[in-house]
Amino acid sequence: MAELRCSLVEAVHIPLIALVTGVTERTVVRRLNSAHGNMLVARVFEDDWPTTPLALGSLTVATAARANLEVEVAELTGLGVRAVRNRFSKTRGNTLLRNALPELSAALDDEELEEDLKGESEDGRVDEDGEDATEEDEPHLGGLARYLDADRSFTRWSWSEGFGRSL
Repeated sequence: MAELRCSLVEAVHIPLIALVTGVTERTVVRRLNSAHGNMLVARVFEDDWPTTPLALGSLTVATAARANLEVEVAELTGLGVRAVRNRFSKTRGNTLLRNALPELSAALDDEELEEDLKGESEDGRVDEDGEDATEEDEPHLGGLARYLDADRSFTRWSWSEGFGRSL
């Protein structure tokens, strides 16, 4: 799908492009109509096209296979395109990519580790040691976020809204 030219996109492709990019079908049609016919679909939606482990990991195997995202997955996992296609064919379609491909989960963990090593918090505050400044104020959030397998900002929001105060 990424290497499909805009002039070759048919009506049946529009819901799939919307699902992969996370934009509405109406936005897909508008962007495709305003793009040059020889332009690649991935270039038209380059800001929304899934290229990170987090974005790809949230898609199902069936969606990734129908959208021909094997190349993007192969680049992130270090697997060959043929190996990715084989995994897609052997895995149930409703399985999330992050569960179907342990290599993608490892890439996601590496991405999170790099962010943690930067020493910046979600809101950009850093203390003198380069540690997350909110860790001092809210030491429970890091462990709770890892336990819930949720990002820190969602865990902070949930906690502040009172969902976790009854623990």
